[in-house]
Amino acid sequence: MMRLVLTALACFAFLLVPAKAATEAQFAAMHDRFLTGYLAPAADRFVKATSALSDAMTGRCSDATVSIEKPMRDAVTAGAGLTILHLPIVETESRNARILFHPDPRGVAGRQLRRLVNSDTAVDTMEGKSVALVGLGTLDRLVARLNEPRACALAAAVSQQLARTAEEISTALPAYAGTVRKAGADNPLYRDHAEAAGKIIGSFATSIAAIRDLAVQPILGESPQRSRWKAAPLRRSENTFVYLQAQAAAMVAMLEVLAPEGEGDVDRARSALGFELSNVARQLGNFTAPIE
Repeated sequence: MMRLVLTALACFAFLLVPAKAATEAQFAAMHDRFLTGYLAPAADRFVKATSALSDAMTGRCSDATVSIEKPMRDAVTAGAGLTILHLPIVETESRNARILFHPDPRGVAGRQLRRLVNSDTAVDTMEGKSVALVGLGTLDRLVARLNEPRACALAAAVSQQLARTAEEISTALPAYAGTVRKAGADNPLYRDHAEAAGKIIGSFATSIAAIRDLAVQPILGESPQRSRWKAAPLRRSENTFVYLQAQAAAMVAMLEVLAPEGEGDVDRARSALGFELSNVARQLGNFTAPIE
């Protein structure tokens, strides 16, 4: 993983081209590739996946033969494509935390969920509830309890709220895209296209560090005996490696959009990072056993 980070830094040294060496038009073209080639398809996949999960979870509460394994896995995979983005489109109003509240070192989500499951309060909707309760992490905690009527009703309400979050991101996309494309002195986010490009590529770099620091290193620990595998995201539904593999694969897809095949050093850096990320995605995809 450290080699991946070092390779990433080398790649960014070439991708973050100084304004003198790249025109505003070139940066604007990169924005268009990102918005239309990565962000819009990722948002659309999440809408479709969460809608299917909501339908499946609602059906499961009235029919125990309905399987939620694939819809859950699909929603986890689609969500990973958005949680790697450290940008206003997913950070506004804590949308990223509403997709997956992680890390949670103090166990906030577990405590809040226990209180809710054990209360007598009717739960028809999760709208307005804590961000720790309305995403994939809560569903991960509830999937083993779907035979319990209240737990299943909660899971259905959470899946419906997750679908609303997906629709919210999709609805906000045109305005966000307009803001990115109209970078300038009066823009509330980006003074020019070079700044916007730096934020997008910086988000990519942050994702690599976040996967290392918030997921992989806590799981591995300094030794097998010091592994903190209970901190792994989505471990109860056995979707930890599904999520991490999907994040790595999403970064490969994002890299291909941000830095298409070119020439010289840029192309070599892109190829090196793409190779490393693809290896990580492939290795994570080989894990099928429970995280513990």
